[in-house]
Amino acid sequence: MTIEFRPPGHEEERALRELFTEAFGDGAFTELFFRTGYSAGRCLTAFDGELLAAAHWFDCTVNGKKAAYLYGIAAFRRCRGRGIGSALVGACIEVLKKQGYEIIALVPAEPSLFGYYERLGFRTVGTVSEQTVRRGEPLPLRRLSAEEYAAQRRRYLPENGVIQEGPCLALFGGYASFYATANAVAAVTDSTVWELLGDVSEAPGLLAALGIEEAEVRTPGGGRPFAMAVGADAPIYLGLAFD
Repeated sequence: MTIEFRPPGHEEERALRELFTEAFGDGAFTELFFRTGYSAGRCLTAFDGELLAAAHWFDCTVNGKKAAYLYGIAAFRRCRGRGIGSALVGACIEVLKKQGYEIIALVPAEPSLFGYYERLGFRTVGTVSEQTVRRGEPLPLRRLSAEEYAAQRRRYLPENGVIQEGPCLALFGGYASFYATANAVAAVTDSTVWELLGDVSEAPGLLAALGIEEAEVRTPGGGRPFAMAVGADAPIYLGLAFD
């Protein structure tokens, strides 16, 4: 039987949940994703009498251009090694371009996958800086809702920053908290600042205000290859990645 690439039907959601949990190993995160981030209209599956693989995406914009953050690409273990994942990614690119997406971006889960996605037409277009920061003197801090963070985030995004809002930000807010200092905004869990935009020197004071002794802090720029894309003609910053 020929593999068919198509959006999932309602009857396939259970299999999609099983695949997501098998691939990413966290049932609680699966529930969070399907509650806040999942849409059948933003999913493409590989189907051959049964679900073989799936890929999801979030709607974004980059300088007014329609963009997709491709995420959650996975095949069942029993289906791996048959080129299904590569074919699915190719099908996603084709489908998304037909739907008017100009930029299709993703963040490889592991360094070894950069070469894999290069062979599928992606190129590295974004880097980040990651450093360990210790607490300093506490700074005044304000907790933000996802909507407030979205608005504040736009102020601090660097040039060619990817605007990630709606379901993407709702999913991120399911396990991270959003904060603002006087000159920066941040998405934080107990041990990681997943994104700090604005004045990086406020990171130690942010940690102190949250009672965190030490954390990894991710900011734009730097030297670690991070985002890859098809269709981006300049470097971009895609910061809210579920890696």
